[in-house]
Amino acid sequence: MNDESQLPVAEQSKDLIEASRQLTAAQEDLRVAAVAFQTADSIMITDTDGNILRVNESFTRLTGYTPEEVIGKTPRILKSGRHDREFFSRMWADIQEKGYWEGEIWNKRKDGQVVPLRLAITCAKNASGDTTHYVADGQDIRGLRQAVADRTEIDAARKVQESLLPSGFLCAPDIDIAGAVQSSENVSGDCFDLIH
Repeated sequence: MNDESQLPVAEQSKDLIEASRQLTAAQEDLRVAAVAFQTADSIMITDTDGNILRVNESFTRLTGYTPEEVIGKTPRILKSGRHDREFFSRMWADIQEKGYWEGEIWNKRKDGQVVPLRLAITCAKNASGDTTHYVADGQDIRGLRQAVADRTEIDAARKVQESLLPSGFLCAPDIDIAGAVQSSENVSGDCFDLIH
């Protein structure tokens, strides 16, 4: 056997080793993608026509819809009615121009409850740069909105309380002045006694 007859076998072995390496890398990418899909965020994947292809468990917890109830439908199933056409036109203009959109949106759950979300929609592109899918990543921000509302109430109460306090204490004979503060987790109250 001469060296020339073994060259094709050596090249084929090299090609097989490279193909095996690429397959292993692709399998690892798929494994990581599967783990990422099980995030605490609500994930929805659609085709370019807007048909829902896949959702994760967090989507079901957030919306109340099972995968079987939404796959093949469009995200309009979540439409709350709180946004006008202009809102969606701007959203899709950003997605087409930048490849993504991020903002707040109100969606309607299966039970009819309307909830605020922080939503990011990203274009998934192929090697040619063509959009093949849209990936929506949503987070329930009801708790955040409640915290902001609570903080606003606390700040308003603080301003009212401060306006009721005297700018200075009276100085008069035979008057004792005492003050106390009682704190709770988020608010506190001040008590001043003026006693003859």
